[in-house]
Amino acid sequence: MNFLSINICGLGSDVKSAWIKGLKLENKISFLAIQEIQIGDFSFDAASKLWGNNYLEMDFMGVTGRSGGLVSIWDPNLFRAQGVSKDRYFLHIWGHLVGSNQFINIINVYAPRRVSEKKDYGMLYRGWSARGTVCGFYWEILMRCYLIEYGMKGRSFTFMAPNSNKLSKIDRMLVCKYFFDKWPDACLRALPRLHSDHSPVILVSSSENFGVKPFRDRIKDWRKELVKKEREDMERDKEELDALDILCEEMELSEEELWIKEECVKNIRERERWAIMD
Repeated sequence: MNFLSINICGLGSDVKSAWIKGLKLENKISFLAIQEIQIGDFSFDAASKLWGNNYLEMDFMGVTGRSGGLVSIWDPNLFRAQGVSKDRYFLHIWGHLVGSNQFINIINVYAPRRVSEKKDYGMLYRGWSARGTVCGFYWEILMRCYLIEYGMKGRSFTFMAPNSNKLSKIDRMLVCKYFFDKWPDACLRALPRLHSDHSPVILVSSSENFGVKPFRDRIKDWRKELVKKEREDMERDKEELDALDILCEEMELSEEELWIKEECVKNIRERERWAIMD
């Protein structure tokens, strides 16, 4: 079972929806946890747009105030939900893994920033002893649950403050000891920040070999060449953006490097916008 957690900083555009859908399909995600959707209501149709099809189950916690809001979507072929508990700061789903019949808790978290609000957040960890996974934003309180984090690959930090080089690691995916012992070789990876200030975080616990799906066999020759070139340009921009993203964790970027980074982001978003319209 593969998990994707992402703080989307407002799920209000087709470009962001397409980005999440692409990550879900490319990495064969079976449980998707989204934080800070900044939407009061979330429909099944909106969930299927992110998931890529209608065979899903979902639940959400609408936004309260100007920030927050949580959505969890999962594959009922792999995870059979049996109950839900939710509050402003968390969305807790529990159930069984299909096939093994193993019980698991999965908690999608958007923790409060203000100390005065954290007293209401205590219900998440009081009495925690069950097996499960916790994914989301801010994690200091969760340490009281004695949860474990896999070594993160891809980058050292997951958040970059807007219009600055200030980096921090606030997006996490934590598991209980039972989960860790069951899947010791699971891989945790932070992905490039394309349409959010936060890196998507993926936990792969299955041993499948993931790959990009090929283009349709019968596409016209001229269309093939055009798509191939666009794809190569897109991959080059993504690789360059990823390299600069990692470099800025080690040193401050020069003006030229910042300009290249902005151009890469602009090119990627422009191509994705055209892809949605196509």
